[in-house]
Amino acid sequence: MKGSMSYWVTLIVIVWMSVMVRKSKGVRSIKDQVSQFVEDRVPLGTKWAFLVAGSNGFENYRHQANVCHAYQVLKSGGLKDENIIVMMFDDIAYHPKNPKRGVIMNRPNGPNVYRGVPKDYTGNNVNPRNFFAVLSGNKSATIGGSGKVLNTNSHDSIFIYMSGHGAVHVFGLINKGDIWAADLVNALKKKHAALAYKKMVSFLRYFVVKRVEHIDPIYISHVMKYGDTTAVWNDAIGKYFGDGSARLVNKISDGSAFSYEHFNTTRLVTQDDASLLHLKLELEKAPHGSEDKSKAQKELDDELARRKHEDHTINLIVDLLFGEEKDSIKMDHVHKVDLHDVDYWDCLKMLWKTYQDHCGILSPYGKKLYSKVSVNMCNVGISETQIIAATSQACPIKNHIS
Repeated sequence: MKGSMSYWVTLIVIVWMSVMVRKSKGVRSIKDQVSQFVEDRVPLGTKWAFLVAGSNGFENYRHQANVCHAYQVLKSGGLKDENIIVMMFDDIAYHPKNPKRGVIMNRPNGPNVYRGVPKDYTGNNVNPRNFFAVLSGNKSATIGGSGKVLNTNSHDSIFIYMSGHGAVHVFGLINKGDIWAADLVNALKKKHAALAYKKMVSFLRYFVVKRVEHIDPIYISHVMKYGDTTAVWNDAIGKYFGDGSARLVNKISDGSAFSYEHFNTTRLVTQDDASLLHLKLELEKAPHGSEDKSKAQKELDDELARRKHEDHTINLIVDLLFGEEKDSIKMDHVHKVDLHDVDYWDCLKMLWKTYQDHCGILSPYGKKLYSKVSVNMCNVGISETQIIAATSQACPIKNHIS
């Protein structure tokens, strides 16, 4: 469970390591030489990083492990703690299920990547308000936490890493916290307009790309790249990770740093079923007749009950709204939408808020299911009055299975 991520954000650029470390060969063009001349005479900026794990719970171990590993890479590159902002729930290292107390690893038998990680925003301080306050550099808008923000200027570079669950147009934070694509894009536009950075990238590890390119898409995250890649395509990785990271990056890009070939990868499951597999394995390894066995069985039963409840509730809402036409709304295909339509985004948020107000907090499984339905409902013009009436009928008593 040492995951991957796929991003929908149109202004963040995903940079492949293999490209980053490639050195140009041969004679450089006049344009390149002039650009380098100008760049060499621009004041050196500061390298900043914002690392976010959106989930909590031991079954989501991989997300916080990813963030901790990213921190270690940045530190090895020479970035200072004052310029690395970490947002994660921090319930993994000392979780009762963790066989190595105080240790987090991002690969089997790997080093402890938890050591030294700053605790800037943890627990309930992992929320959209603090996320956007950090991103915008607005320290006064933060509540709780260290108060560290991206206090950047026009010479600085910013690296953003977000690891967690998501759905159509949304990145999930714990509880009711959701980062909507439109809000994130608007925040980035404002930061760009304020000349608050020189270059910004979001990162997806290259071994991830190689690991998923020959696997059935149903089992994997979908590796994507967005935005204007020309601005960063030929940059050295050290521009964002620090000069000391070059040796590590070279090892990763040629596959010599980590090898997963000897691990069993025949038991592939969808991300939706990853938590179920975790719970089933916990049940299998617990001693027969033990308290751990009973506890593991209850956790599995609760997860299955939650999913059954969400399936039933969402299907009932669609039935109430559309009747015989429901199949066109529930279909997996998401109809094309105008992502610049403000009313569309307001509709999506309204649908999610109404559901969670009446029926309880959606799990990652439920969010993925409801996101497809809600996008299509907004496309056909469902009103707030209609959705409130349907959710009230589907959930007369708020039923949140935790």
